[in-house]
Amino acid sequence: MPDLVFRDEQGEVIPYGRRWVDQDWDGPDDTYSVTRHPERFTPFVEVARAIVEHLASTYDVTREDSVDPSGHPQIRLVPSDRTAAQITFVFQSSTWVDVTAGRWSSIAWFCDCDHCDEDVEIAIETLEQEVSAVVDGGLREWLNDPAEGYRGEDLFLADSLRSLDGEIDQSGSSSVNDGRRRDELRALFVDVPPRWAPWALR
Repeated sequence: MPDLVFRDEQGEVIPYGRRWVDQDWDGPDDTYSVTRHPERFTPFVEVARAIVEHLASTYDVTREDSVDPSGHPQIRLVPSDRTAAQITFVFQSSTWVDVTAGRWSSIAWFCDCDHCDEDVEIAIETLEQEVSAVVDGGLREWLNDPAEGYRGEDLFLADSLRSLDGEIDQSGSSSVNDGRRRDELRALFVDVPPRWAPWALR
């Protein structure tokens, strides 16, 4: 990865990824929603493109190139084995890409604002690790559905991702209380396996 150097108004190098280490990693409030040098994330997008090419040439998948509803280029890799999770890359700009897997799970998500001060190298490493975890069969997605006897009134989308070596072990959930959306999700998740299968090689 090229060594990208960015400087402030005084010509001092901005130590992205370590800016707030002396402030308990909590930057000033006026750095929220501010991204002075979005181009520093260009390597992240370049690596994402390389990952797409590698996966498409190595695994038994169909590559679908299209645009998302907002007009951004989108590449979806769909395994021939329908019990394996698909991965979708949405290239929102030359400096930003969203990656989702399975039916709804966001992976390798990070924030590009100056307050969060993400380290690009760590973001790239996370992308590589989490995509590999999905390919290896480490993704689970399910509904905590009150109609199926779960407690509470809201339907929850839930997921977990675990790598073969155990280095990644994370989970998340999102509440859905709109009736129509609940019905859509129940239909969407009818054929979701207990755990998505590993991808097969070509």
